[in-house]
Amino acid sequence: MLVLSPGPGICDPNVLQVLAQPCIHHRSNAFKQTYREIIKEMRKLLHAPNSEIIIMNGSGSYGMEGAVKNLLHKNDRVLSIRCGYFGDRLFQMARHQSCDVYSLQYTDGDTYRPKDVRWMMEHVSFDAVLVTHCETETGSLQNLQFLGELCRQHHALLIVDSISGVIMNEVEMEKWHIDCLIMASQKGFLMPPGLSMTAFSKTALQVMKKQRNNSYIFDYPTMLKKLHDDARIHTTPNINMFTALHTALRKLNAVPTQKLADHYKTLHAYTKKELLSMGFTILAQGHDSHSLIVCKTPAAYRASCIQSHLEKHGIRIELGLRDRDDRILRIGIMNAVTKHDLQCFLNTLRGILHET
Repeated sequence: MLVLSPGPGICDPNVLQVLAQPCIHHRSNAFKQTYREIIKEMRKLLHAPNSEIIIMNGSGSYGMEGAVKNLLHKNDRVLSIRCGYFGDRLFQMARHQSCDVYSLQYTDGDTYRPKDVRWMMEHVSFDAVLVTHCETETGSLQNLQFLGELCRQHHALLIVDSISGVIMNEVEMEKWHIDCLIMASQKGFLMPPGLSMTAFSKTALQVMKKQRNNSYIFDYPTMLKKLHDDARIHTTPNINMFTALHTALRKLNAVPTQKLADHYKTLHAYTKKELLSMGFTILAQGHDSHSLIVCKTPAAYRASCIQSHLEKHGIRIELGLRDRDDRILRIGIMNAVTKHDLQCFLNTLRGILHET
């Protein structure tokens, strides 16, 4: 099956080989050394040499929940920028923490408007700003540099869900003043689902230590202490996923991060051009992520019908989230996808449109 979803996606063969190796023990010196190298490689990838990294078993939502539990507390004033389904999820998590949550909500594939955010931050003293970097409901990409500078000026934490954004799109964590960057193994890291990875700035760490949460699993200060003492893992890790992440990071860091982003940008532009030529409409206009394309079908076609026909040809793409009209398709351009993979998909899609 050719999986072109917005995650999971095509895995790197070398990473899969590592996953198939016999399991080592997580308290062995071999694993501890691998873990230390993972942290070093993650910092390099994110341009964040002073960051702390938390890696946990679980999906990206585990990373989102962990970040919210450790950085937000009851009655904190939080600005939630909501441009789609996953921005709404962060909003709900902050409300579950009993935060005083303000919301800026945008629809129809739009991105946030800088003047709105600036006005809010000039009139309310926020403890944190929440944003989803790449919104996979719409394909829109949010400008993190502007938000980071604004948060720095107003002494607010910038908490970013970049689960579908990082690697496919350029990210420089420290230069852009990002305090928390949330990621997941199945999106951009050439791997299957199974790990959440979160990077924290020094400022975020200070907030975390001042106000401890009441969770055992998400007790990040204790987790970091154990890691610093002897590279000890707080709970039993998915060991082979960690060793696979080590392999994936070394491969990703073998080329400049800008070159990685340019690779996905080229694939995105090619796919977008071909879809437009077939009569599809792209939701995100002028601020689209390189990670995926979210498009509306030509008037005569149902999205679920196209998806079903593609599956018969061994190709999987996803339907729209909250799409009552059955007109939205989402095509992932991440992980180990190649131009040849996309050509196979586009040629098959063109044939389906012609036949039906």
